[in-house]
Amino acid sequence: MKIFLFTILVLLCSTSNAQVFQGTWEGIYITSDSTFWDSIKLDCKWNSDNTYTIKSYTKGKNTLIVCKVEYKIISSDSLVLFETEIIEPSGEHSGICFQTMELKYRLGHHMQKNLVGHWYCTDEKSKGNGFLRLQRRKL
Repeated sequence: MKIFLFTILVLLCSTSNAQVFQGTWEGIYITSDSTFWDSIKLDCKWNSDNTYTIKSYTKGKNTLIVCKVEYKIISSDSLVLFETEIIEPSGEHSGICFQTMELKYRLGHHMQKNLVGHWYCTDEKSKGNGFLRLQRRKL
């Protein structure tokens, strides 16, 4: 019986830790030289197979760019996100840099849930990089 209860406790803890990134996160990203900043949104949906489906939303020149995002959970409070594909708008896209984001989960003022870290472009031609901070909207 003790082994059964221990197993249930471990499963509940691992599930709750895994879902810490679930939700809609909104914030800003800033270039490292502070010459540019803009808004970013991440939509992290927890799936029944214990994985996430993640999309990023950033502004292009005159349009909203939606990207598919792959991820790697590093620990219970950190993950790396990789923009891999443009979902919207369809068509040719030049000058768009996919981002890699290394983020840590932090509790802020009044228990506000935050993701903070840095980003960099995965395109070898672009040297873009900087910092980002996102807050989770209420679930």
